[in-house]
Amino acid sequence: GDGALKLFRILISLFSGNNIYSRLMIDELDAGVHYSRLNGFIKSLLNVGISEGKQIFATTHSKECIESFKAALGETGLQNEGRIIRLVETKNGIKAYTNTFEQFENSLLAESEIR
Repeated sequence: GDGALKLFRILISLFSGNNIYSRLMIDELDAGVHYSRLNGFIKSLLNVGISEGKQIFATTHSKECIESFKAALGETGLQNEGRIIRLVETKNGIKAYTNTFEQFENSLLAESEIR
């Protein structure tokens, strides 16, 4: 389905021989991926990203995707590598807030809004 095609396109980008780009940008990471497969999908991306020396930036509006990201980081031992960056519109403009694994894990446990 759409999720398999998306994973294939992303993996091709990660494995490409072009080492000029050390980042991969993915818009709406969870689009086309069934929520029950998100954890494995994200673990695959993390493992390939690490092995290929690529930094992955991905967007989502899905709490399930963020929960899967947290689980995948824990299962791969990459808790110190993952971050959630939340953009908030304030009266002084848009501000970016970066949360470490521990911070966004606590936010999920407290059911705070981090999307």
